[in-house]
Amino acid sequence: KHKGKNILFSVLLNRITGTRINYRRSLQTSVNTPYSFGESYGVKSGFNFNIREFPGIPLFFWTKSIPILKKSAESKLRLYPDRWTISGSYDRNLNLSEDLNGTIRSSLKKTLDGTLDINFKWFKNLSAGLRVTTRRDLSDTANVNLSFSNPKLGLELNYSQSFSASYKPKILPFLTHDLSYKAGYTENWDRQTESRRSSMNSSWAVKGTFDHIRLFGGKSSGPSRQAPRRGGRRTGQKTASAKKDKPFYDPPLAVLRFLTGWIESPKYSYSRGYKNLTPGIIERPAFEYTLGLTRTTDVLRVEQSINPSASETESYDLTSSFTLLGGIKTGIKFRRSIGRDLVKQGTRTESRSTSWPDLKITIKRFKKLPFIKSPVNKFIDIFSPRTGYSRSTRETFDIDKGFLTQKSVSTSINPLLSITFKLFKKLSLSSSYAITKDEKESYNSLSGLPLSSSSNLRKTFGATTKYSFAMPGGFKLPLFGRIKFKSTMSISVDVKRSSSLSENFDALGVLTSSSEKSEFAVTPDIAYQFSKQIRGGLRMRWTDTKSRNRNNHLREVQIWIEIRF
Repeated sequence: KHKGKNILFSVLLNRITGTRINYRRSLQTSVNTPYSFGESYGVKSGFNFNIREFPGIPLFFWTKSIPILKKSAESKLRLYPDRWTISGSYDRNLNLSEDLNGTIRSSLKKTLDGTLDINFKWFKNLSAGLRVTTRRDLSDTANVNLSFSNPKLGLELNYSQSFSASYKPKILPFLTHDLSYKAGYTENWDRQTESRRSSMNSSWAVKGTFDHIRLFGGKSSGPSRQAPRRGGRRTGQKTASAKKDKPFYDPPLAVLRFLTGWIESPKYSYSRGYKNLTPGIIERPAFEYTLGLTRTTDVLRVEQSINPSASETESYDLTSSFTLLGGIKTGIKFRRSIGRDLVKQGTRTESRSTSWPDLKITIKRFKKLPFIKSPVNKFIDIFSPRTGYSRSTRETFDIDKGFLTQKSVSTSINPLLSITFKLFKKLSLSSSYAITKDEKESYNSLSGLPLSSSSNLRKTFGATTKYSFAMPGGFKLPLFGRIKFKSTMSISVDVKRSSSLSENFDALGVLTSSSEKSEFAVTPDIAYQFSKQIRGGLRMRWTDTKSRNRNNHLREVQIWIEIRF
């Protein structure tokens, strides 16, 4: 590389990247193999076609005078890639050996790897990228021909292609969109059938935010929104001028802003995916299939032990949160995903998973609370309470027979209550209590009638206390004077108690079996750091596990020390 305006460097030499040349030669002898020779060499390099400043074409200059489309007047179309690199490597490995019987074995392997990485950024909000990699076997000279009329670059062993595109339009100020599309395609050579095993997957998704406060004529909603300041002559002047700029229909919008101002802007997302496995293809499908634009390969196939398969997925996601009295913040989520088999050897199934409601409640200092605001905020500063609740359902259907085969419901109150008690800066106590219940129903795979059911209830309580302090000090030595150091000690105690109850029922709801288990554990831990070079600690564990037929007791003590020179 060379800095300057020399065309030889700026156009050619400076753009060569990742160049590597290696050579290795070995000769070995042993009792079983009197002669063994190996030789390998490889070359790797790449080239960068990037141009820092490439002029764009202002296609939408004529929209300056149109109110709705005037924002697109500054957009420029860029036809040259934003990123464009190619790289390749060639490796040759030769091995010769002769055993005690005089049998000579040899192997010669030549491989060529290539990569193309290109990305277009046509506009600021529209981009697309393509990456292609290939690995070829050049060992057989019959498959190598460097002529322009009939070029051959050996036998292709692996091929992969990935494409991605994203578009972020700004049409409405209160609604954001982020559209994305991804597609991947891979091929692997099968020597037994002399065919290729291909796999294609594609997905597209859209996500964004719905700012309802901006729709009603206000500023962006959410925690970052600040209320207007009160008092002051300058503030009053700004408020008066702002009122003059507001339209005549602002009063009903102000009522809507007041009623919905405590809700954070909802976020949404939706995605669909498709996956197809096609073994035994003779030739590569069309470019439309490798990009995921079509679902049919339209190529010849040979029979293999692996059968083709195809499936698709779909998912929804909606999240938001709201705050009451400036202190109780509740986050709420809705999630739903669907996966179904389109082509499959055997029973085709469809699974549906729904998570609703999913709540997380955090209590912080109140901003608006009449009469008891001060004592309640002091209580919150000391304990910091929080809780959460979630319920998820998963169902499995038999697509061909059209009935339910399995259903499970999981309910979790985690934590039912969690507090962090701060006595002072160096001593704290935190505890939580959680309850989880799982229910499962199974159905007959032939008739769809109820077969069995089970339930599992788990309760967990945990508490942790921590205390740490530092003690600066030192000692005095003859001739050396006083040596200062700073030692620190931290003490923690973890207490955990859990219990579980599992029950199994038959088709009529009669209890067939049950099991109960409980566990209690206490773990003290003391760590001491005398200096940067000397550390030590003491760790103990006391665990008792009880079930119907067995009780386990564990007592453990660990003492450790570390000295660094």
